[in-house]
Amino acid sequence: MQIKNPDPYLTKICRFKEENRSKEEIQKLQQEWDRALANSKRKGTGYENELVKRLIDAGFKNVKRAWGSDGRSLGLEPDVDIVAEDYKIQAKRRKVIPKWLRLGNCDAVMFREDRGLTFVMMTFDDWVRCLKDAP
Repeated sequence: MQIKNPDPYLTKICRFKEENRSKEEIQKLQQEWDRALANSKRKGTGYENELVKRLIDAGFKNVKRAWGSDGRSLGLEPDVDIVAEDYKIQAKRRKVIPKWLRLGNCDAVMFREDRGLTFVMMTFDDWVRCLKDAP
């Protein structure tokens, strides 16, 4: 049984090993994979730092970014990236947002899984305004 892996580098590395390619070819591909992971990590960290600054600028007090993007460093669950007062935030930055999640002419997008919770997506500024206007 062959296990499918969505990571193209890992799939290619496995194929190279199955094809008995040279150690140099495999090592070069592994180095490319390492660079791609490092760039992705750097991009995520940069976005988290950007959000921390924006939250502070928006007037939130006690804003913290979890070290290593791991909420356990703040005594929370691993998926928590940022804490702003009592709000736990997971930050995701993507090259492209799915079309069905784009706001278009609307103020918010609401979505849920079958038999799941409903989520609301809105702009950062609208979210801050909602929180500031709440009693």
